[in-house]
Amino acid sequence: MLSRLLLMLLVLTFISCKDEMHTAIDNYLEEHLDDPDSYQNIEIENPKRITHVTNYLEETMSAESLDSVIESYRQKGIDPYEILGYEVRHKFRAKNSFGALVIQEQTYVFSKDFKKIIRVK
Repeated sequence: MLSRLLLMLLVLTFISCKDEMHTAIDNYLEEHLDDPDSYQNIEIENPKRITHVTNYLEETMSAESLDSVIESYRQKGIDPYEILGYEVRHKFRAKNSFGALVIQEQTYVFSKDFKKIIRVK
């Protein structure tokens, strides 16, 4: 019984985060698209965690000294796997400033709670 309650709580938390993520994306697109009414979603990928380790790997493109970097974080009292935020890729169609329907792809970097888009790549 307790395990079912925990599972339900986890599912509800995940659904809530997804709803907040979609709301943040919708708000961003409403502000930044030339014609928000022309928006057509193609795909929103599942969120990927951003940690100190993933940041290091993205910046250096090398796993050679990863063990020493992890140890360095631990010596400073920092969890190298602490979730700093999430990254979500989004592919969609929308009209550009000339009225042509074009496919666009953006990557959103979210805060830990999915309430805020920190950066768009």
